[in-house]
Amino acid sequence: EPFPSQRFVCGLCGLINLATSKMENEPAQPADSDPTHSMSREHAAAFKRVLEKRKVIWSDYAAAYQAALECVNTKQSQEFAGKYIYKGIPHFCGEGDPPVSFGQVTHPPGSAWDDWCGKNRRKINERTEDQTPYFKTSLKSAVRLVLAALDRGVADILDAADPILDPTSPIYSFHRDANRAAYEDACELYRECIEIWREGGGPTKRLALLEKAPWRCLVSIVKSSFIERRPTGAEATDLLNRVASRIENAPAKELSDAGNCCHELIQLIRQENRISKSGTVRAHPSVQAASPQASEKLHAERKAFKQRLVTALREIALRGTKSKVWAQRRDALRFLEFVISRDPEFKAIQASGSAVATARKCRCSWLDEAGVLEDLFGERAHATILSETGPLLNLIELDERRLSVMLVAALLHVGCVRAEVHRVLLSHLRDLDGPHTLFLLDRILSLFSSPPAAAAAGSSSSAPAGP
Repeated sequence: EPFPSQRFVCGLCGLINLATSKMENEPAQPADSDPTHSMSREHAAAFKRVLEKRKVIWSDYAAAYQAALECVNTKQSQEFAGKYIYKGIPHFCGEGDPPVSFGQVTHPPGSAWDDWCGKNRRKINERTEDQTPYFKTSLKSAVRLVLAALDRGVADILDAADPILDPTSPIYSFHRDANRAAYEDACELYRECIEIWREGGGPTKRLALLEKAPWRCLVSIVKSSFIERRPTGAEATDLLNRVASRIENAPAKELSDAGNCCHELIQLIRQENRISKSGTVRAHPSVQAASPQASEKLHAERKAFKQRLVTALREIALRGTKSKVWAQRRDALRFLEFVISRDPEFKAIQASGSAVATARKCRCSWLDEAGVLEDLFGERAHATILSETGPLLNLIELDERRLSVMLVAALLHVGCVRAEVHRVLLSHLRDLDGPHTLFLLDRILSLFSSPPAAAAAGSSSSAPAGP
């Protein structure tokens, strides 16, 4: 996570200082008032300790998260939670410091919990006390802060607690035999956080904010449903349908974000299907294996969902090629490559055991129907985008029609765009078969045959007569 900008830190410090000065001049709050709507000097001091330090200090973050929870309904607390949960929690749940390596010996990554928590923690020689209480306070407070944000209808930090709720996070999945007791404490902490999340209605609240959640959060919601095996049945189908519908109806200005989200979801489903086929169970006792019948049904639902996502990604890519936004057109090329590599026609060619040159002859007629090459090489052609069309053109068959589109572009444009079209043609000329190579050369000769003939006639008429 990058360090907070100076403007944000100064602004938040200013709000905290303003609130502190007001508290010194205002009378004491009535006994029956809600304490979560007011911030004390102790709360402000806890925030400032975190704001003033770039390094994540476990005790400071624990105190700040606890302070933010105690005054959760204040503007300062909400702004602090929205920024510093994302910054701190990945460190609490992450891999920690890399183990010391000697020579060519490499060690697997560990976890921050194993580094700093437990009687036999790896950082026991750092002259610091056991950090377990600070870790527990931070994780539980962060889950409650996210729940409070969901209660207010705030979807910006909808996925902030995912490292805490994911049983595959290093804090839960890594352990050493020497620090076994700390690993058991981590498992118990996971169960407590999950209980807080479910009792607070976290899954239901996230689904209620699905339509307004940031695109990155859709991946987190689907992944959480896969990990927890919840929801199930009709609820799971409804969740996947809502996610797919939002991607399919993405507005034009959000095509890149929607496409990236769709791409990540397809990869996630492929990974989950491989896990279910191999019979591997996630390394945590809270995740129970499903029955064979339920697993088969779940696999079929995910397969249908993945196919729907591939279709949606293709439509997003086709819309992106016609976009006026340069970045969206570049992303559309990447999406098209991904979709074509999973086209049934392309997979059939690969399954036949053909060579790489043959695998490039994937027809994909829907490209012609959508006028993709016309959009890439036509009047709105861009030199940078043309320079990145190589991977796409390597996957499809360059027939006479497509070669004609590229050849016309070589005559239509000028400057760097024309030079880039020439480079693309020359780079793919060696991969063409005999008939298509002859077609391309014949077209070139037919285009340039008249001017040289006229020039030759003019030069012969003006030449002086020989002896």
